[in-house]
Amino acid sequence: MTQQNAAMVEQATAACDALTQDAGRLAESVARFRTRSAPAPVADVRAARRPMPSVTPPARPPVHQPVTALKTLGQGGAAPRPDPVAAADGWEEF
Repeated sequence: MTQQNAAMVEQATAACDALTQDAGRLAESVARFRTRSAPAPVADVRAARRPMPSVTPPARPPVHQPVTALKTLGQGGAAPRPDPVAAADGWEEF
């Protein structure tokens, strides 16, 4: 189990290193692109959101359900134990 964990850690480390390198190359590629105009204004998301009205569900009275008595059959529901029988070679069945 320890060897499997060590192998998984090595795989995760290798994947992390590969992602770090890919992210660096992507950042270099994106840095080459520049626009000549000013950036477009970004709408304020907080101002556009309306607060949701708080809805309180109506209080319902507790429902009382009668509990029916459970009927027991037999000896507590367990199967009867067979008597141990001694075999010819000295073993007993349990």
